[in-house]
Amino acid sequence: MRNDKATQIFFLGMLWCAVAILAGYQFPLNRMFEPDIQIIPLLCFLLFFGVLGSLMTRIYGPGYSLRILIMVFIFSCLGLLGRYLLAYTPGIFTVNSVIEYLITVTLYTTIAYNWFPKK
Repeated sequence: MRNDKATQIFFLGMLWCAVAILAGYQFPLNRMFEPDIQIIPLLCFLLFFGVLGSLMTRIYGPGYSLRILIMVFIFSCLGLLGRYLLAYTPGIFTVNSVIEYLITVTLYTTIAYNWFPKK
């Protein structure tokens, strides 16, 4: 594959669109734990954002943790905004659920960026 600037921008755009779409799709976190632990949604959450953090390591390389943290936060907020605008039940968007979700997604993806792929 050619390694030109347009291709790189395209794949970066696709990566950040995936973060926004998954952030909107996986919200809220309490659906994974109530009434019992739901294994499939929990595994999907861990795998999706873990793979995205791993991809960010491959694309950006090491040393961009703060940039990744900020970008994941911004695109997760955009995903939640899209989910809110398209939601049939806007009552799930409480302050606590939004804050805990944004903190969890941002920290987990940044940890995956730093920790999972070393070589």
